[in-house]
Amino acid sequence: YKDGIKFYQIPLLPTPKFLQFLKIRMPINVQALFKIKSFIEREKPDAAHIHGYGFIYIDTIAFILSKLKTPYLFTIHGWPIRHLSSNIFLKACFQVYLDTISNYSVKNASRISCVSRFLKDQLKFAYQSKTEVIYNCFDPVSLRIPSAFIDIRKKHHVNPQTKIILSLGRIAYIKGFQEIILLIPKFIQRGIDVKYLIAGEDE
Repeated sequence: YKDGIKFYQIPLLPTPKFLQFLKIRMPINVQALFKIKSFIEREKPDAAHIHGYGFIYIDTIAFILSKLKTPYLFTIHGWPIRHLSSNIFLKACFQVYLDTISNYSVKNASRISCVSRFLKDQLKFAYQSKTEVIYNCFDPVSLRIPSAFIDIRKKHHVNPQTKIILSLGRIAYIKGFQEIILLIPKFIQRGIDVKYLIAGEDE
């Protein structure tokens, strides 16, 4: 418990330190299942926020929230492209999972947010009305994030009066960075001096 916020450590399946990402990709253990359910029942949240499309751990939480009638926002950052490009058997199994279990999570979400219009367009028509696009970027100047961006200004020769918009994430079309790029001329037309920086691996 810190600064009015409660943190819960949920026991998951043990994994090697170099394979930590497997924790959210495999089914959770029985102890974790009951622990998650019990603290949701105890805390009785007005709403919940989950993110991670295509992860069994997230789908488990969505199922519990749904059964406890707790509304939740489901944020989708991307589609599991690598899983769907596997061999034919794995691809078929994963597609069945997406069409059943993962679809249940999306269907029962009160609201859905996507980081780009590309992702929103991939959703079924029935989910479009409850889906909003929240682009994967922020303005560090308006957020008053200090020292780290002083170095960025020096490195990229950005003067103090120039607005910086920074996006963090894998550089891929599905992330929607092109949407911000298309807005740059509108900033210029309004006389706003702006630099757009993207930090992430180039896919």
